[in-house]
Amino acid sequence: MRARSGEVPGAYAVAIAGRSFAVDVDQWQRGTLETQRQQIDVSEVPGEQSLNPRDLWRRSQHDWTHGSGQLWRDREEASPRRFDASRGVDPWERGELTLLPRAERIDSFSGTVGKAIVAAGRLYVVRGNFLSYWNGSSWSDTSSFSSTIVDVATDGERVYCATESDGIEAVTSTSDNPATINDLVADRVAFAKGRLMAAAGADVYDVSDITDPDPPDPVSALVNPDWQWDTFGEGLRFIFAAGHSGDTSMVYRWGIREDGTRLRAGAQAGRLPDGERVYAMVFYLGLVVLGTSKGVRLGVEEGEGVQIGPVVETGGPVRDLEPHGRFVWFTWSDPDNGGGPSLGRIDLTRFLPGQDLVAAWAPDLEAEGVSSGECVSVVTFDDRRVFVVEGEGVFRESTVPVGEGWVDSGRVAFGLDEEKVFWSFDVHADSLPVGATVAAEVRVDGSDDPAGRGSVSSVSDPTLRVRVGGRGEYAQSRVTLSAGGGEAPVVTRWLLRAYGVPDRSDVVQVPLNLYETVARFHGGVEHADPEREFDWLKRIERDGEPVEVQELGRHYWAVIDQIVRGPNLRLSTDGHSLEGPCVVTLRVIDDG
Repeated sequence: MRARSGEVPGAYAVAIAGRSFAVDVDQWQRGTLETQRQQIDVSEVPGEQSLNPRDLWRRSQHDWTHGSGQLWRDREEASPRRFDASRGVDPWERGELTLLPRAERIDSFSGTVGKAIVAAGRLYVVRGNFLSYWNGSSWSDTSSFSSTIVDVATDGERVYCATESDGIEAVTSTSDNPATINDLVADRVAFAKGRLMAAAGADVYDVSDITDPDPPDPVSALVNPDWQWDTFGEGLRFIFAAGHSGDTSMVYRWGIREDGTRLRAGAQAGRLPDGERVYAMVFYLGLVVLGTSKGVRLGVEEGEGVQIGPVVETGGPVRDLEPHGRFVWFTWSDPDNGGGPSLGRIDLTRFLPGQDLVAAWAPDLEAEGVSSGECVSVVTFDDRRVFVVEGEGVFRESTVPVGEGWVDSGRVAFGLDEEKVFWSFDVHADSLPVGATVAAEVRVDGSDDPAGRGSVSSVSDPTLRVRVGGRGEYAQSRVTLSAGGGEAPVVTRWLLRAYGVPDRSDVVQVPLNLYETVARFHGGVEHADPEREFDWLKRIERDGEPVEVQELGRHYWAVIDQIVRGPNLRLSTDGHSLEGPCVVTLRVIDDG
């Protein structure tokens, strides 16, 4: 790099990389670089990309069925059908946002409340050493078991209970008196592939012969005596069980012999990352669904094992899973969004782009007014979700919506880190019952104070336009729905408008005088070689490196974008070269 020329602004007006030049001041130009390129839309379907980029930029959303958990709305890997977070909102109908049902308390039990299970038209809930059951209108209790119930399972008619010290006992809809099925003192029981399975310590048992009360021989005895089984499940071909020792958690499998009499030897089928433990497992719609200490994972049977996909993190353990329709509900709590014990929901028919084993999910029913206690169990009873909150009671999906719910969009940056002015935010509701409202607010760059907010309650004109006006890198919206008269509004789309205000680079066109005889800035002349000067400029252009430019009393860094020699060139006096004007176009990259 040449040193700065001492002849500027004395003898010459301009220096490029330390070399001084005379200029034609009348043709000297300086302006700003155009920041928006011309656009040609080559897609077959019109969309936001079809609009003139010189107009206000647009981002819209009219489908939320890819669920929650996407912080950025318009990055390359993002789905246009996802959002960041929600509470009390149902996003699962294409093209609609509405409110979820309220979860009503159907009983407040004192003391410990445990796992729920449905059998023979009853909803059973574990309560210490007996079961409470509900027939849809009233609660009753079974007779007391001999000791505390530690786990339950059902074949659809009987409820099998593993007790703390008195073996496996069962009740039916025709007899509330527990009857001993087997003397095995088990930690876990489950009904999988038509077989009653049990686990005690490190051993797994097939106790399907309920006519024989003697403990059977274990079908698998692990070498590690500290191993504990956590849950059972099933797949297309195998019975599965997951367990742990220390921070190691694995899934094992057992096949059934061709004659159906016994199980084959168990073998490892999959492994969880260290420190993550499986609490629940179901097989549904061809997928193995795992509830773990970290969240929810999906898996598929592959050969003799299970391929386990990425975790959907829930911020706490998932204790139970309940499949129904195309969904799987899971227990969780959502403290980051101010929620307490609640359910989440996964849609097993919609998978996230580029992630075969990550399904769309979102928060779901919430135990309103309850801030403590863990959601430990979920079932479907009378086509409604029912869940148990430890220490609080039993909650059921109702037929009326929650009073209020909200959804946060992902951050919208229009794919650019440059600043924008966010102009307006529109929300349209196709249904706005009397007394219901739809409100919206937009925050820029994560500010605590909204740059714009507003609400609409007009049944005749349910479109809301919020004037924003904030300036920053990104904007994030929150749309809040409030019920009226027991009916929920339905939002169908939102639209954010903005325009870019990036730092603008200057473009300078400097007409250099490349002549054999050059006039100095304040008088006098000197001789030069125009061809050599032009070749030197071309080398700078080809290198593409920034150079320091001096203009009179200022200096800056620039890149030579173009060199045009002429017009009106003429032969030099010796006839061996050309002389005349040469326009150098400079793109300023650092003005100072």
